[in-house]
Amino acid sequence: MRYPMKFEIMSFVTPYGINLDLGANGKTWTFDVTDYAPILKGNQRMTIERGGQWMEDMDIRFMYIVGTPPREVLDIEQLWRVESKNHTSIMADNSYAPKAVMIHPNGDYFKIRSTITGHGQEGEFIPQAHYLNVDGGAEEFGWQVWKECSENPIFPQGGTWIYDRAGWCPGAASDIEESDLTPYVTAGQMATIDYGVYGGSGDTRYIASHQLVAYGAANFTNDAAISDIITPSNKVEYSKSGILCGQPTIVIQNTGSATLTNLTIKYWVNNAANQQTYNWSGSLAFMEKAKVILPVSSVLWADILGTENAFYAEISNPNGGTDEYGFNNLLRSNFSIPEILPSNFLIRFRTNSQGGESRFFLYDDNGVQIFSRQGMFANALYTDTFNLAPGCYSLVIEDTDDDGIDFWANNDGAGYCKIYRADVPVVLKTIEPDFGGSITYNFTVEYPLATQPIEKTIAVNVFPNPASNYFVVESEDIRNAQIQVFNAVGQRIEIPHFPSTNQILFKTQDLPKGIYFVNIRVGEELITKKVVIGF
Repeated sequence: MRYPMKFEIMSFVTPYGINLDLGANGKTWTFDVTDYAPILKGNQRMTIERGGQWMEDMDIRFMYIVGTPPREVLDIEQLWRVESKNHTSIMADNSYAPKAVMIHPNGDYFKIRSTITGHGQEGEFIPQAHYLNVDGGAEEFGWQVWKECSENPIFPQGGTWIYDRAGWCPGAASDIEESDLTPYVTAGQMATIDYGVYGGSGDTRYIASHQLVAYGAANFTNDAAISDIITPSNKVEYSKSGILCGQPTIVIQNTGSATLTNLTIKYWVNNAANQQTYNWSGSLAFMEKAKVILPVSSVLWADILGTENAFYAEISNPNGGTDEYGFNNLLRSNFSIPEILPSNFLIRFRTNSQGGESRFFLYDDNGVQIFSRQGMFANALYTDTFNLAPGCYSLVIEDTDDDGIDFWANNDGAGYCKIYRADVPVVLKTIEPDFGGSITYNFTVEYPLATQPIEKTIAVNVFPNPASNYFVVESEDIRNAQIQVFNAVGQRIEIPHFPSTNQILFKTQDLPKGIYFVNIRVGEELITKKVVIGF
């Protein structure tokens, strides 16, 4: 069916579903769709397309904010039909050909918002430069369509979730590139817009959405807003860095036509009686944003609760004067508190066959590095003992090859990182090994930020991985465990196995090559391990 105008308002790729756990309530993302205000009126038909609608249950809601925006959205136009086209067709202008458009006669500001995703073996995994051109001549806008996927907060996933891709990642919104057309066009005049790509090879296809947005004049001269709270926050976008342990981070925006050079930020947790104050200075043009890291002291956390905590940030006095619009000055974020560890504990880190890729660091709540472990050997076990003062700390683990320490689609084998009590061999925390590029675990030591101790976690190791003729499941609780093995399509597989002390050996020489999942259940706790067999 054809429509007079069809807009793509969101490009979001669903995650790989194998062994994926999104929790009982799923995950929630929030996106600013203010640019679509002119069309989000009256009776409209909305569709979800390109296959993702069959993979996950989705609940889509629109939240309308009553008030005055920084500038009115006058119009939005889909420049070209959103289609999947080969790079050769785009380069020859057979697809996404130059288009003449009328620039809105009442507009003061104009932009093009572009969402481009690459597909096909070469198109998906090879970066390419793309461009926009206005009225011929040299290209005014150029950028590389490429997205880092190993830091995806939805992890671990099945499939090759860590591989960087052209403009998209599994379980994430596609990248949006915004190009400011204002200096290059004139209101009420025609302009010719061209989109292209500089190269490509083999099976390189792009799905490209380009939209021309027209805005009115700025509604305020002296105004600022808080557009986001990065930490502390339970937002899924920021979940991989862990629960806050250190300095709060917010995003401010200049929503007035005058350049923003300074403002006052007040921030607090739960109870406004313990407010902290920070004076920011810088230079932001109209609609520009800046990330602000706020200093922290123990006073900030004096009103912390065991659950349902909220962080507040409020701005005032932009440019030392009166804020012309106060309804965008205050923002709240809900957050969870870090787990608690004893002051004495061990970190045991076992590398895989690429030990030199792995490293880990320990930071205090001021961001000061107090320990590092680098230059590790392959398939080696490192044990480090800590005796920390009360406070909040961050354990940061990095992998320079962006494939964690246990990833099914390589030949690196499996490593692990576990935190033990120092006095008895009890595992306090097992860090997820399939973490991609990095993972942060924040914790407190005898500190009021944490009021609930963490639960004991079963320590399970599966090796070798990949496996040829056998693999071993190792755990101190293995004799009390129920173990089941499933293939990639969810069928339970019976495998000959032979128990011994703290280990069970599974014979796999007769199994087809592929990915298998080992479910280990002890009591109410279930751990699933991926095993690659025959590669």
